[in-house]
Amino acid sequence: MRYGKMWTALALAVVACTDTIVGTPSFEALDESLPAGVHARLVTGRYAGGRQTVYVVLQARAIDFSSYQGVVEFDHETLRLASVSVPETNTHFFNRAATENGGLPIAGFAVDGFDEPIAITLIFSTPRALRTGDLTVHLDVVATSVGAEIPPAQLYENRELIQEGAR
Repeated sequence: MRYGKMWTALALAVVACTDTIVGTPSFEALDESLPAGVHARLVTGRYAGGRQTVYVVLQARAIDFSSYQGVVEFDHETLRLASVSVPETNTHFFNRAATENGGLPIAGFAVDGFDEPIAITLIFSTPRALRTGDLTVHLDVVATSVGAEIPPAQLYENRELIQEGAR
């Protein structure tokens, strides 16, 4: 019985060290050399045990950004979405039921605008680490705090998978 408690404590310690329990990492401010607008990035976390964490990071640079609507597209026959979590601040939605069509619809709104980067956490079951091209993020509509649509020319969707911690 004593070993059972020790193994349980050890298992809980290991689980506490994983990114799926601890939470979303913080993301730094965008490089000043990037153009003003809303930038969407796909940042990969670690791959372990047949699971890959991906953060969909939405962040504005030198522009008022208050709402978004879009889709994270992936091959649902190859990748199985194990879990989704959205920030607990402001209002964020996703439609997991729609993933059978190859995409996860996402949306969010903040009355006074988003002050911090938005990081939507996706965890996929996959036989290998994800590569660029396995998933993309597309923003359909992005708006300011007064409801004005941000022009498509100011929306930047990076289709490359960026390793967490890379600049």
